[in-house]
Amino acid sequence: TTNSNLRTGKIVKKEIGVPVTNPLLSEGGDGKWYPDGKNVVFAYRKPNQPVIVKTNGDGVGLNYISQSAMGNDDANPNVTSDNNVVIFTTLIGSNRMICSMDSRGGRFTVITDGDHVAVNPKDSNEIIYNLMVNKTSQLFSMDIKSGRKTQLTTGDFNCRDGAFSSDGQWIAFASNREDPKSN
Repeated sequence: TTNSNLRTGKIVKKEIGVPVTNPLLSEGGDGKWYPDGKNVVFAYRKPNQPVIVKTNGDGVGLNYISQSAMGNDDANPNVTSDNNVVIFTTLIGSNRMICSMDSRGGRFTVITDGDHVAVNPKDSNEIIYNLMVNKTSQLFSMDIKSGRKTQLTTGDFNCRDGAFSSDGQWIAFASNREDPKSN
């Protein structure tokens, strides 16, 4: 059996009992759960430029958080432990920048330059991110409130894409220390 409804001039059709796939999944990337486990935030690539959006855990509804008004190619969203702030990266000019917005899409703020940001799950004021130093990618941490930055890795090899442990005490990251000539 089918059920058809007329809404804003379009016919919506769903077969009863047939699994429905969410069309957003094929156009989304960098998905992360909100800490409350009720919503998902991800980079949505369907508009002209990728933007950060939020949907509920079932993939129903789509709320735009960023709208590429401040930068281009919004990506890598993270949500602070209080569910109130989304931290993500965007291109401003030719630089990849780490930015934040409240989870409703207001209060756009540029935090620092860098890429692949991660938020400490136990301290929403601490982030880790990649930054190029002398032609190598290095890992940095930053206290958002004070603006204090600390370089965590050094050397003639790449260290990148850090992730916090669930207790916020440890960081895992990718590195080519064993073979610096590889990427």
